[in-house]
Amino acid sequence: MTGTIEIATSYVTIDGAVSNGIQVIMQNPSGSAYVGVGGTSAPTHNVTLRYIEVAGPCGSTPCHNLGDHRSFVIEHWNGSDYDTQDSWLLQYMNFHGACNNMVLYGETNLVIEHSRLADSLDSVGDICHPNVGNIGGGTATFRYNEVVNWDTEGLMFLGTGTWYIYGNIWHDPSTSSYPRYLESQTNNMLVYSYNNTLANIPYGTVLTSNGGTWSSSSQGRNNIYWNTNGTGGFSSDDYDFSNVSLSETHGQGKASNPFVSLTGENYHLTAHTNAGLSLGSPYNVDYDGNTRTTWDRGAYEFATGISPNPPTNLTGTAH
Repeated sequence: MTGTIEIATSYVTIDGAVSNGIQVIMQNPSGSAYVGVGGTSAPTHNVTLRYIEVAGPCGSTPCHNLGDHRSFVIEHWNGSDYDTQDSWLLQYMNFHGACNNMVLYGETNLVIEHSRLADSLDSVGDICHPNVGNIGGGTATFRYNEVVNWDTEGLMFLGTGTWYIYGNIWHDPSTSSYPRYLESQTNNMLVYSYNNTLANIPYGTVLTSNGGTWSSSSQGRNNIYWNTNGTGGFSSDDYDFSNVSLSETHGQGKASNPFVSLTGENYHLTAHTNAGLSLGSPYNVDYDGNTRTTWDRGAYEFATGISPNPPTNLTGTAH
């Protein structure tokens, strides 16, 4: 379809049933933002979206977005504040090719998992500012997702909230701009960043801008930073793994390449890393659905000859 899937009420499930089972082909109109899926014109709750692809208007090569186009949006200004959009669950989504993969304001207990976010690019930059996520704070869990080929900010926080970000793979952004993993442009943003794999991010990882700060309670644990400019940026980072030196008490720096194929974008591990920190449930499931026992760093637990178990935590709310 070339229209927009707009949600404006509660207790809605839209399920494509198979990978990319519902496809929205975004257009490139001028003078207005094109939204692939989301919307809302009132408070909503208990919305589930699965197996939806939102493609374009660009591809893996930047084009000129003629509007501030967005793959996925939940946002409604009621005249004094953003309406609450509570308990949305997104699974197996494929957002790619729009200036912003996501614009999120008013979200509470949002879960985004097992999805792909890619190609948030723009060749000119006169109308839109490309981000993986333009986020007004809120509370959310972002887990077991792949993020690739983005221009500038990854998750850009413009309002204070709490986000749990774990078990994701962030790799190979555009090298023509200033890509980063996380950036706070608000005061006291709280993030828990656990067991993520970050590879080939040349500009920065956990940054602040425009007076933004991270909450002193924010934490980074068990992450792999490989060929990245920076290895965390919270006041509490530990148990990380990197090819460069780490000043963390339990970090493993100047390590050997742990991946099956870095150039082939296969970030499974060839052996156990030194044990990371045991974080307990719900963080004890890796990207493939394996239960963690050794607590290897990064998105994958090393496993030999074991087929991945199906994920068991697909219906949880925040963290």
